[in-house]
Amino acid sequence: MGGEETNRFCWEVHLKALSVRQPWAQLIAQGDKTIEVRNRPWSYRDQLVICATARPIELDDDGEPLPVGCAVAIVDMVDCRPLRPDDAFPACMDGDCGDFTSDECAGKWAWVLSGSRMVENVPVKGQLQPWDWKGKPL
Repeated sequence: MGGEETNRFCWEVHLKALSVRQPWAQLIAQGDKTIEVRNRPWSYRDQLVICATARPIELDDDGEPLPVGCAVAIVDMVDCRPLRPDDAFPACMDGDCGDFTSDECAGKWAWVLSGSRMVENVPVKGQLQPWDWKGKPL
């Protein structure tokens, strides 16, 4: 993405970043995945840079590789709550199995995301936990 289509966010805003494997990073960037399932709660509520991990390489519907090792979107983290059985669809984890079972939800957290905006694919070296974004302005 480039030119006028690329969203530019104020550099003075303190952003956090999160590494997500493909194809889930792309699904978040497209606004299709609105819940990220994690093992820990997080009190952060603000803009969050979604970064695609460096591997594995996945292909899109046209057989093209999805972006890896780079920022792909900015989203708003609007809530964090215990995972519920009906979160499978917005987490893009439903497949053929329907809702999560209560056992699958135990100890898991739904990081609720909204307002996804794709950004220019800026190369990054991800981290296992959320981190302070210190890359170039998006």
